[in-house]
Amino acid sequence: TRDDTRLMGAVPGLLMKGGAEGVHAAALADGSAVALKIDDGHARARMPVMVAVLRSLGLEAPEFDAWATSPVLGGGVEVGAVRLRPDVLR
Repeated sequence: TRDDTRLMGAVPGLLMKGGAEGVHAAALADGSAVALKIDDGHARARMPVMVAVLRSLGLEAPEFDAWATSPVLGGGVEVGAVRLRPDVLR
């Protein structure tokens, strides 16, 4: 996706690929890797989860803040947001 491309540009050595049904994988130049599956298959949680995982691996980029939440729209208006609870990856 375009988000993948922008995130790869923000993190040197990051390789990412999204798949069908909420599957996503990422690998770093140091050999560490992660794969995730969003249970409901919807893309809205993909980037917040991936950013949280990358941060848990010690990575940081200014662009991460923009992807840490994903808006939920109702009638074209933002009515909420998807974001991870702070304790999810601990």
